[in-house]
Amino acid sequence: EQTFSDFENENEFGLQDRYVGMTWKTKWNKWVISPTLNLHQYAWRDLQLDNEQNFNKLLLLPSMYAKWNIRSNKSLTYRYLTEANFMDIQKLARGFVLQDYNALFQGNRILENGLFTTHNLNYSHYDFFSGLSVFGNLNYIRKRDDIITNTDFAGINRLLSLVNATPVNESLNGDIRVDKSLNKLKFEVGGKWNSFSTNLLLNDSPVRNQQFSQTYDTRLTSTFFKVLEVDLAYSFTSNIYNSGPIENTFITHSPKVEIDLDIYKGLKLNADYTYNTYLNKVSQTQSDFDFLNAFLSYQGPKSPWELKLSVWNILDTRSIRRDSFSENLISTFSYLVQPRYALITVKFDI
Repeated sequence: EQTFSDFENENEFGLQDRYVGMTWKTKWNKWVISPTLNLHQYAWRDLQLDNEQNFNKLLLLPSMYAKWNIRSNKSLTYRYLTEANFMDIQKLARGFVLQDYNALFQGNRILENGLFTTHNLNYSHYDFFSGLSVFGNLNYIRKRDDIITNTDFAGINRLLSLVNATPVNESLNGDIRVDKSLNKLKFEVGGKWNSFSTNLLLNDSPVRNQQFSQTYDTRLTSTFFKVLEVDLAYSFTSNIYNSGPIENTFITHSPKVEIDLDIYKGLKLNADYTYNTYLNKVSQTQSDFDFLNAFLSYQGPKSPWELKLSVWNILDTRSIRRDSFSENLISTFSYLVQPRYALITVKFDI
Protein backbone atom coordinates (compact mmCIF):
# COMPACT_ATOMS: atom_id res chain seq x y z
CA GLU A 1 0.00 0.00 0.00
CA GLN A 2 1.36 3.39 -1.01
CA THR A 3 1.12 6.34 1.39
CA PHE A 4 1.34 10.05 0.70
CA SER A 5 2.74 11.37 3.98
CA ASP A 6 3.96 14.61 2.37
CA PHE A 7 0.32 15.52 1.71
CA GLU A 8 -0.86 15.04 5.32
CA ASN A 9 -2.40 18.18 6.78
CA GLU A 10 -3.89 17.30 10.16
CA ASN A 11 -3.36 20.62 11.89
CA GLU A 12 -4.75 22.77 14.67
CA PHE A 13 -4.56 26.54 14.72
CA GLY A 14 -5.99 29.18 17.03
CA LEU A 15 -5.60 32.95 17.19
CA GLN A 16 -6.58 35.08 20.17
CA ASP A 17 -6.81 38.86 20.17
CA ARG A 18 -7.11 40.78 23.44
CA TYR A 19 -7.21 44.54 23.12
CA VAL A 20 -8.03 47.76 24.87
CA GLY A 21 -8.73 51.02 23.06
CA MET A 22 -9.16 54.71 23.66
CA THR A 23 -10.95 57.19 21.38
CA TRP A 24 -11.00 60.97 21.72
CA LYS A 25 -13.50 63.04 19.74
CA THR A 26 -13.72 66.81 19.48
CA LYS A 27 -15.51 69.36 17.33
CA TRP A 28 -13.90 72.69 16.41
CA ASN A 29 -15.75 75.11 14.14
CA LYS A 30 -16.46 73.05 11.00
CA TRP A 31 -14.06 70.27 11.94
CA VAL A 32 -14.73 66.93 13.64
CA ILE A 33 -11.56 65.11 14.75
CA SER A 34 -11.43 61.69 16.39
CA PRO A 35 -8.09 59.86 16.94
CA THR A 36 -8.01 56.31 18.35
CA LEU A 37 -5.35 54.10 19.93
CA ASN A 38 -5.81 50.34 20.26
CA LEU A 39 -3.37 48.13 22.16
CA HIS A 40 -3.59 44.50 21.00
CA GLN A 41 -2.12 41.37 22.53
CA TYR A 42 -2.12 38.58 19.95
CA ALA A 43 -1.52 34.95 20.87
CA TRP A 44 -1.60 32.07 18.43
CA ARG A 45 -1.00 28.34 18.58
CA ASP A 46 0.06 26.12 15.68
CA LEU A 47 0.03 22.32 16.06
CA GLN A 48 1.28 20.19 13.13
CA LEU A 49 2.56 16.62 13.08
CA ASP A 50 2.78 16.46 16.90
CA ASN A 51 4.91 19.62 16.95
CA GLU A 52 3.40 22.62 18.73
CA GLN A 53 4.45 26.27 18.41
CA ASN A 54 3.12 29.14 20.52
CA PHE A 55 3.59 32.85 19.85
CA ASN A 56 2.72 36.15 21.53
CA LYS A 57 2.89 39.68 20.16
CA LEU A 58 1.98 43.15 21.47
CA LEU A 59 0.98 45.79 18.89
CA LEU A 60 -0.16 49.42 19.20
CA LEU A 61 -2.46 50.24 16.26
CA PRO A 62 -3.55 53.88 15.80
CA SER A 63 -6.40 55.22 13.65
CA MET A 64 -7.91 58.61 12.84
CA TYR A 65 -11.18 60.12 11.63
CA ALA A 66 -11.48 63.75 10.55
CA LYS A 67 -14.27 65.57 8.74
CA TRP A 68 -14.43 69.11 7.41
CA ASN A 69 -18.00 70.31 6.89
CA ILE A 70 -17.17 73.00 4.35
CA ARG A 71 -20.85 73.85 3.85
CA SER A 72 -24.15 72.12 4.56
CA ASN A 73 -23.93 70.42 1.16
CA LYS A 74 -20.16 70.03 0.87
CA SER A 75 -17.74 68.00 3.00
CA LEU A 76 -14.26 66.46 3.01
CA THR A 77 -13.57 63.33 5.09
CA TYR A 78 -10.24 61.71 5.99
CA ARG A 79 -9.79 58.26 7.51
CA TYR A 80 -6.56 56.60 8.65
CA LEU A 81 -6.39 52.99 9.80
CA THR A 82 -3.63 50.58 10.87
CA GLU A 83 -4.35 46.85 10.84
CA ALA A 84 -2.42 43.68 11.61
CA ASN A 85 -2.94 41.01 8.94
CA PHE A 86 -2.41 37.54 10.43
CA MET A 87 -2.01 34.23 8.67
CA ASP A 88 -4.46 31.32 8.81
CA ILE A 89 -3.87 27.59 8.87
CA GLN A 90 -3.93 27.33 5.07
CA LYS A 91 -0.85 29.56 4.91
CA LEU A 92 0.95 27.71 7.73
CA ALA A 93 0.25 24.06 6.85
CA ARG A 94 3.48 22.29 5.85
CA GLY A 95 1.83 19.42 3.98
CA PHE A 96 1.60 19.71 0.21
CA VAL A 97 -1.67 20.77 -1.45
CA LEU A 98 -2.37 20.06 -5.13
CA GLN A 99 -3.61 23.37 -6.59
CA ASP A 100 -3.54 22.48 -10.28
CA TYR A 101 -2.40 19.65 -12.50
CA ASN A 102 1.12 21.16 -12.49
CA ALA A 103 1.15 23.20 -9.24
CA LEU A 104 1.91 22.18 -5.65
CA PHE A 105 1.49 24.50 -2.68
CA GLN A 106 3.29 24.30 0.67
CA GLY A 107 2.69 26.60 3.65
CA ASN A 108 5.30 28.24 5.87
CA ARG A 109 5.18 27.90 9.67
CA ILE A 110 7.48 30.85 10.37
CA LEU A 111 5.37 33.52 8.69
CA GLU A 112 4.96 36.81 10.52
CA ASN A 113 1.93 39.07 10.43
CA GLY A 114 1.80 41.99 8.02
CA LEU A 115 1.06 45.61 8.96
CA PHE A 116 -1.32 47.48 6.67
CA THR A 117 -1.88 51.23 6.82
CA THR A 118 -4.80 52.78 4.91
CA HIS A 119 -5.38 56.45 4.07
CA ASN A 120 -8.78 57.39 2.64
CA LEU A 121 -9.95 60.81 1.44
CA ASN A 122 -13.58 61.38 0.41
CA TYR A 123 -15.16 64.52 -1.07
CA SER A 124 -18.90 65.10 -1.43
CA HIS A 125 -20.77 68.04 -2.94
CA TYR A 126 -24.43 68.33 -3.91
CA ASP A 127 -26.26 71.46 -5.02
CA PHE A 128 -30.02 70.94 -5.32
CA PHE A 129 -30.70 74.30 -6.97
CA SER A 130 -28.10 73.98 -9.73
CA GLY A 131 -28.57 70.19 -10.14
CA LEU A 132 -24.82 69.63 -9.72
CA SER A 133 -23.30 66.81 -7.69
CA VAL A 134 -19.63 65.90 -7.33
CA PHE A 135 -18.27 62.84 -5.52
CA GLY A 136 -14.61 61.86 -5.25
CA ASN A 137 -12.67 59.19 -3.41
CA LEU A 138 -8.94 58.48 -2.99
CA ASN A 139 -7.55 55.41 -1.21
CA TYR A 140 -3.91 54.48 -0.49
CA ILE A 141 -2.83 51.19 1.17
CA ARG A 142 0.72 50.43 2.28
CA LYS A 143 1.49 46.81 3.17
CA ARG A 144 4.62 46.13 5.23
CA ASP A 145 5.78 42.52 5.78
CA ASP A 146 3.00 41.41 3.44
CA ILE A 147 2.68 37.68 2.76
CA ILE A 148 3.72 37.03 -0.85
CA THR A 149 4.17 34.01 -3.13
CA ASN A 150 7.47 32.31 -3.90
CA THR A 151 7.23 30.28 -7.12
CA ASP A 152 9.86 27.66 -8.04
CA PHE A 153 9.68 26.30 -11.59
CA ALA A 154 10.68 22.81 -12.73
CA GLY A 155 9.81 22.80 -16.42
CA ILE A 156 6.08 23.44 -16.62
CA ASN A 157 5.61 22.37 -12.97
CA ARG A 158 5.44 24.88 -10.12
CA LEU A 159 6.04 24.70 -6.38
CA LEU A 160 4.34 27.57 -4.55
CA SER A 161 5.20 28.73 -1.05
CA LEU A 162 4.77 31.87 1.06
CA VAL A 163 7.22 34.33 2.62
CA ASN A 164 7.04 37.78 4.18
CA ALA A 165 7.94 40.52 1.69
CA THR A 166 10.88 42.77 2.55
CA PRO A 167 9.91 45.49 0.02
CA VAL A 168 6.63 47.29 0.62
CA ASN A 169 3.51 46.44 -1.42
CA GLU A 170 1.39 49.47 -2.30
CA SER A 171 -1.91 50.28 -3.97
CA LEU A 172 -3.51 53.59 -4.91
CA ASN A 173 -7.01 53.91 -6.32
CA GLY A 174 -9.48 56.69 -6.80
CA ASP A 175 -12.65 57.68 -8.56
CA ILE A 176 -14.61 60.83 -9.32
CA ARG A 177 -18.12 61.40 -10.66
CA VAL A 178 -19.85 64.59 -11.73
CA ASP A 179 -23.61 64.77 -12.43
CA LYS A 180 -25.41 67.79 -13.85
CA SER A 181 -29.15 68.12 -14.49
CA LEU A 182 -30.66 70.81 -16.69
CA ASN A 183 -34.35 70.70 -17.59
CA LYS A 184 -34.85 67.45 -19.55
CA LEU A 185 -31.12 66.74 -19.84
CA LYS A 186 -28.88 64.91 -17.41
CA PHE A 187 -25.13 64.72 -18.01
CA GLU A 188 -22.74 62.38 -16.17
CA VAL A 189 -18.98 62.02 -16.41
CA GLY A 190 -16.63 59.98 -14.28
CA GLY A 191 -13.30 58.26 -13.98
CA LYS A 192 -11.72 55.39 -12.04
CA TRP A 193 -8.02 54.73 -11.47
CA ASN A 194 -6.30 51.77 -9.87
CA SER A 195 -2.55 51.37 -9.46
CA PHE A 196 -0.72 48.72 -7.47
CA SER A 197 2.78 47.29 -7.12
CA THR A 198 3.33 43.81 -5.74
CA ASN A 199 6.56 42.01 -4.92
CA LEU A 200 7.05 38.26 -5.36
CA LEU A 201 9.76 35.68 -5.88
CA LEU A 202 10.33 33.58 -9.00
CA ASN A 203 12.97 30.90 -8.50
CA ASP A 204 14.09 32.88 -5.43
CA SER A 205 14.67 36.00 -7.57
CA PRO A 206 12.68 39.13 -6.62
CA VAL A 207 10.19 40.43 -9.21
CA ARG A 208 8.08 43.57 -8.95
CA ASN A 209 4.70 43.49 -10.70
CA GLN A 210 2.89 46.73 -11.48
CA GLN A 211 -0.54 47.45 -12.89
CA PHE A 212 -2.29 50.68 -13.77
CA SER A 213 -5.94 50.59 -14.83
CA GLN A 214 -8.03 53.58 -15.82
CA THR A 215 -11.65 53.90 -16.92
CA TYR A 216 -13.47 57.01 -18.15
CA ASP A 217 -17.16 57.11 -18.89
CA THR A 218 -19.78 59.66 -19.85
CA ARG A 219 -23.56 59.51 -20.22
CA LEU A 220 -26.21 61.87 -21.60
CA THR A 221 -29.86 61.22 -20.74
CA SER A 222 -32.84 63.00 -22.26
CA THR A 223 -36.63 62.59 -22.33
CA PHE A 224 -38.79 63.19 -25.40
CA PHE A 225 -42.58 63.80 -25.32
CA LYS A 226 -42.71 62.32 -21.78
CA VAL A 227 -42.79 58.76 -23.22
CA LEU A 228 -39.25 58.15 -24.53
CA GLU A 229 -36.06 58.26 -22.50
CA VAL A 230 -32.76 57.89 -24.37
CA ASP A 231 -29.33 57.29 -22.80
CA LEU A 232 -26.18 57.77 -24.86
CA ALA A 233 -23.05 56.48 -23.12
CA TYR A 234 -19.39 55.85 -23.84
CA SER A 235 -16.60 54.29 -21.78
CA PHE A 236 -12.86 53.89 -22.29
CA THR A 237 -10.75 51.38 -20.34
CA SER A 238 -6.98 50.92 -20.37
CA ASN A 239 -5.08 48.21 -18.48
CA ILE A 240 -1.28 48.49 -18.37
CA TYR A 241 0.62 45.49 -16.95
CA ASN A 242 4.33 45.44 -16.16
CA SER A 243 6.31 42.47 -14.84
CA GLY A 244 10.06 43.00 -15.08
CA PRO A 245 10.95 43.32 -18.79
CA ILE A 246 7.43 42.27 -19.88
CA GLU A 247 4.84 44.98 -20.50
CA ASN A 248 1.53 45.09 -22.34
CA THR A 249 -1.46 47.42 -22.69
CA PHE A 250 -5.06 46.46 -23.39
CA ILE A 251 -7.65 49.07 -24.45
CA THR A 252 -11.43 48.81 -24.72
CA HIS A 253 -13.81 51.34 -26.31
CA SER A 254 -17.51 50.83 -25.52
CA PRO A 255 -20.23 53.14 -26.90
CA LYS A 256 -23.75 52.29 -25.69
CA VAL A 257 -27.36 53.39 -26.25
CA GLU A 258 -30.41 52.60 -24.09
CA ILE A 259 -34.06 53.43 -24.66
CA ASP A 260 -37.15 53.27 -22.43
CA LEU A 261 -40.37 53.75 -24.40
CA ASP A 262 -43.94 53.87 -23.10
CA ILE A 263 -45.73 52.62 -26.23
CA TYR A 264 -49.36 52.72 -25.14
CA LYS A 265 -51.27 52.36 -21.85
CA GLY A 266 -48.96 50.01 -19.96
CA LEU A 267 -47.10 48.59 -22.96
CA LYS A 268 -43.37 49.35 -22.55
CA LEU A 269 -40.20 48.65 -24.47
CA ASN A 270 -36.70 48.68 -22.98
CA ALA A 271 -33.65 48.01 -25.12
CA ASP A 272 -29.89 48.48 -24.92
CA TYR A 273 -27.08 48.09 -27.44
CA THR A 274 -23.32 48.07 -26.68
CA TYR A 275 -20.46 47.91 -29.18
CA ASN A 276 -16.98 46.94 -27.91
CA THR A 277 -13.60 47.37 -29.57
CA TYR A 278 -10.81 45.50 -27.76
CA LEU A 279 -7.14 46.13 -28.66
CA ASN A 280 -3.96 44.30 -27.62
CA LYS A 281 -1.28 46.95 -28.22
CA VAL A 282 1.76 44.64 -28.22
CA SER A 283 0.42 42.25 -30.84
CA GLN A 284 -1.72 44.97 -32.48
CA THR A 285 -4.68 42.59 -32.62
CA GLN A 286 -8.21 43.93 -32.46
CA SER A 287 -11.46 42.20 -31.54
CA ASP A 288 -14.96 43.66 -32.00
CA PHE A 289 -18.11 42.33 -30.35
CA ASP A 290 -21.53 43.82 -29.61
CA PHE A 291 -24.68 43.03 -27.64
CA LEU A 292 -28.34 43.90 -28.14
CA ASN A 293 -31.00 43.15 -25.50
CA ALA A 294 -34.71 43.99 -25.57
CA PHE A 295 -37.56 43.71 -23.05
CA LEU A 296 -41.23 44.17 -23.94
CA SER A 297 -43.72 44.26 -21.06
CA TYR A 298 -47.41 44.94 -20.56
CA GLN A 299 -49.33 45.71 -17.36
CA GLY A 300 -52.79 47.16 -17.64
CA PRO A 301 -53.94 50.12 -15.54
CA LYS A 302 -54.53 48.99 -11.92
CA SER A 303 -53.96 45.38 -12.95
CA PRO A 304 -51.85 43.09 -10.68
CA TRP A 305 -50.77 41.03 -13.72
CA GLU A 306 -47.69 41.75 -15.81
CA LEU A 307 -46.60 39.90 -18.95
CA LYS A 308 -42.98 40.32 -20.11
CA LEU A 309 -40.92 39.07 -23.05
CA SER A 310 -37.14 39.31 -22.57
CA VAL A 311 -34.58 38.58 -25.28
CA TRP A 312 -30.86 38.68 -24.51
CA ASN A 313 -27.99 38.72 -27.00
CA ILE A 314 -30.26 39.23 -30.01
CA LEU A 315 -27.24 39.49 -32.34
CA ASP A 316 -26.05 36.05 -31.10
CA THR A 317 -22.52 37.13 -30.17
CA ARG A 318 -20.54 34.03 -29.16
CA SER A 319 -17.43 35.35 -27.39
CA ILE A 320 -15.87 38.37 -25.67
CA ARG A 321 -12.29 39.37 -24.88
CA ARG A 322 -10.76 39.94 -21.44
CA ASP A 323 -7.23 40.26 -20.03
CA SER A 324 -5.62 39.26 -16.74
CA PHE A 325 -2.35 39.49 -14.81
CA SER A 326 -0.88 36.71 -12.64
CA GLU A 327 2.44 36.39 -10.81
CA ASN A 328 4.35 35.49 -13.97
CA LEU A 329 1.99 35.84 -16.91
CA ILE A 330 0.15 38.59 -18.81
CA SER A 331 -2.80 36.99 -20.61
CA THR A 332 -5.67 37.85 -22.92
CA PHE A 333 -8.59 35.45 -23.18
CA SER A 334 -11.60 34.82 -25.39
CA TYR A 335 -14.61 33.83 -23.26
CA LEU A 336 -17.66 32.02 -24.62
CA VAL A 337 -20.93 33.71 -23.70
CA GLN A 338 -24.55 32.62 -23.58
CA PRO A 339 -26.03 32.48 -27.12
CA ARG A 340 -29.27 34.26 -27.96
CA TYR A 341 -32.12 33.25 -25.64
CA ALA A 342 -35.58 34.48 -24.67
CA LEU A 343 -37.77 34.28 -21.60
CA ILE A 344 -41.50 34.86 -21.09
CA THR A 345 -42.43 36.00 -17.59
CA VAL A 346 -45.85 36.27 -15.96
CA LYS A 347 -45.98 38.21 -12.69
CA PHE A 348 -48.81 38.77 -10.23
CA ASP A 349 -48.51 41.42 -7.52
CA ILE A 350 -50.22 40.39 -4.29
